[in-house]
Amino acid sequence: MDTRAFIRRSSLFFGTAFLVGAIFSIGFQGIYTQHWSLGYALQMQGSVILVALLFYACLLWEPLVWMQPVIFLAITPLPILEDYASFYGLGFFTIGMLILFRLDFFARRRLVKLGVLLAYLLAVEVYSALRSGKEFTAALEPLFYMLLFLAFGYLAYEEKLAVFLKEPKAILSLKEKGLSPAERTYLLAVLEGKTSKEIAADFDLADSTIRVTLSNAYKKLGVNNAVELAVLNQRHEIVQ
Repeated sequence: MDTRAFIRRSSLFFGTAFLVGAIFSIGFQGIYTQHWSLGYALQMQGSVILVALLFYACLLWEPLVWMQPVIFLAITPLPILEDYASFYGLGFFTIGMLILFRLDFFARRRLVKLGVLLAYLLAVEVYSALRSGKEFTAALEPLFYMLLFLAFGYLAYEEKLAVFLKEPKAILSLKEKGLSPAERTYLLAVLEGKTSKEIAADFDLADSTIRVTLSNAYKKLGVNNAVELAVLNQRHEIVQ
């Protein structure tokens, strides 16, 4: 599923979920209190209905896509302030993080961004615990279990997470640097570890032809030889 399709589905899903939840809550409150007026319903669930409408707005207008994770991160403190150990708040925070992952928010500087968001959650937890008269350490309990779940997830998907957490290299396009098809082909062969003689044999060409072509390619990339090309390759992802 591509990102656009995911956003459309998630907008429809969350909008409907919040709206249905508000309707059920209004119904139950009406039965319990015998208040059925529209004003009372909006007073009780107006904010939830507003959130549902915001999700529907994301469905109708794509530029509002970033509103989805913002909504979940913004409402994260609400249940936590009522109960510092609330799993509702942790759930909202987790959903917001998952949507940010899907939107490639963590494509760059992911460790810094993850650290800032976790610090935000910790600050909310600590404030809620102190506000309710608990010790500072009480706020660490729900975070401990959350980190425990994350640690288990790391054990289960260690290889995939190691690849994800590694900062991606900047892409260097040989075509955009003005290299000809032949120059790109021979240069990539050099990156595979082949010598000019081996490349010449592969393409049934003279070694001198390969050397001249590679020399021109090196100049376009601002390097002098295969060693400097290897250094450049360590810093960039070199593609056709």
